[in-house]
Amino acid sequence: MTSIGGNMRTRREALKISRAALARALDTNETQVKRWETQTSPPSDRLVDIAKALDMSVGQLLGLMPIGLDMSGKWNAVWQTSRRGEATINTHELEATHAGEFVNFRATGDYGWNSDQQLYGTSLAGTYRAVEVHRNEHGSLYFVLGHTGDAAIGRWSGQWVDGILGGGYGVLARDPVRAELLLEWLMRHDGPITEFPEV
Repeated sequence: MTSIGGNMRTRREALKISRAALARALDTNETQVKRWETQTSPPSDRLVDIAKALDMSVGQLLGLMPIGLDMSGKWNAVWQTSRRGEATINTHELEATHAGEFVNFRATGDYGWNSDQQLYGTSLAGTYRAVEVHRNEHGSLYFVLGHTGDAAIGRWSGQWVDGILGGGYGVLARDPVRAELLLEWLMRHDGPITEFPEV
């Protein structure tokens, strides 16, 4: 079974749509839908139609992002950073908008910043930049989402208030307490991270 075909079948079955009904919606036949689900991927010019018929994004159909994930709304961010050479933790409240595989975060707190992220499976990757004219903080972010989709762990790298190149751990979470606990875990952890922490 192809990845696209597997995603088609899983979504069709979750929506309780028969192959025959999906075939009618796509103006094709049931045999063709079965072939796409089990043998060959559908042609690229049919992906948008298939995604619409199954009420999903093309990114979800292709397996680039989890089905049903909605990151819109309130989030909390905590960051390992420094101020005037002293290690510190930064916190921000975030407002997220999520469309397809793209997520935008707007932050308030120590300073305002925006981040444009793209979902790749359960990974988020993108950039951040300060929105205040007199600030020059900007760089890149990489996060891995936990299995429930309500927290992500990762790293930042870029220009910050103390210099032109820095970095550290960061956490995004719906719950501010969990965000702090995850950051504490990351800062204590030694070696590669192979599983999402259970905190």
